[in-house]
Amino acid sequence: MGRSAVRILLTLCLVVAAGCQPEPPPDDEGFGIQTSGPTEEELGPERVIEHLRANQIPIGEVELFTAENDPNTRLGRPGQYVGKANFHDTRFEMVKLTDSEFMNFRHSGGTVEIFATEEDLAARTTALDTALAQIPTAPPEYRYSQGTVLLRLGHVLTPDQAQQYEAALASFQG
Repeated sequence: MGRSAVRILLTLCLVVAAGCQPEPPPDDEGFGIQTSGPTEEELGPERVIEHLRANQIPIGEVELFTAENDPNTRLGRPGQYVGKANFHDTRFEMVKLTDSEFMNFRHSGGTVEIFATEEDLAARTTALDTALAQIPTAPPEYRYSQGTVLLRLGHVLTPDQAQQYEAALASFQG
């Protein structure tokens, strides 16, 4: 094969190769991040709390957390919850020590934690079980989950009251 034939063949190969390159996949805000599952805006703790209220659960004050004010510094971190709120059950006196401290759900209500995946929720549940097992005097809590929603309730609730929450959460379509 002559030089001109080789040049033509190489040129054709380059043209074909350039035309066959796949387009880059669309990305989220230019960062190449693909998201799956509900976002915090689609499924946030506010939706769960409104559902509980619609099912006659007496929820009063609600405290929504952000990555900046989450007392556990977990919100939005890898593998942790993507939404969190504490709430007060109006059947109990609300425990709040000072304005700078968050509402203590174990003494007056509960907390809703939203996860990106059910696997993240399961890991959180395991971590909670491990932590509570290491502290023999830790107050017990009720825990219920539905999809990627974890509902944790304080020990002040009676078993019948906790079952009201469980039934309401079971009908939640997140």
